[in-house]
Amino acid sequence: MRKIIAFTVVGLLACAAQATPIGWNDFSGSENWITFFDWDHDLPNPYYYMGCTFTEQGGGTGAPGWRELNWDAYFRPGEAEYPGLSGGFAMADSHGITEIKVEFTDYTGIRRVGALASTSLATTYGLEAYDANDNLLDSVEATMPQNSYPCWLGLETNAEISYILFTEPNGENGYIGMFDDFRFEVPEPATLSLLALGALALIRRR
Repeated sequence: MRKIIAFTVVGLLACAAQATPIGWNDFSGSENWITFFDWDHDLPNPYYYMGCTFTEQGGGTGAPGWRELNWDAYFRPGEAEYPGLSGGFAMADSHGITEIKVEFTDYTGIRRVGALASTSLATTYGLEAYDANDNLLDSVEATMPQNSYPCWLGLETNAEISYILFTEPNGENGYIGMFDDFRFEVPEPATLSLLALGALALIRRR
């Protein structure tokens, strides 16, 4: 009986601690930070860039591929809320419905990831994290507070993230999606332990 209970607790722990939303400041300061400073519209799809593989796989009335423009105006309004943001160029697809896959081609052990998203008309964006077996680890959503203003999407998992998806759950709104200040890292062991302890506390409370 004890073995069965122990197995159940471990199973619940794994489910409860899969991911937790994180904020703009929830990084160590030594994370990888991609600002897309030389992003171009003439890019192959998929496109390997700074150790990651970016695949634009959305749909809608637009054409597949990437956009080259300086999207500074869509991110700078959040400068006070997101100190240190890069502005300038951003990753932008040409489809009307955003679905951008980012694989951590040259990295292992990634468990913390986030990015800013924006567009002309306020909409909701999603960030989904998957393991190497295409299992969804968890996801977060964020809605832009107003037109041409950035919103932050970030999460941390206790399982290794193989790739993430940027999505637009509400479908096409007439504008393309833009993502900037893409950040990811392997969190310190102490952080992962805190996640596990938090899950145990949740199980005990239930």
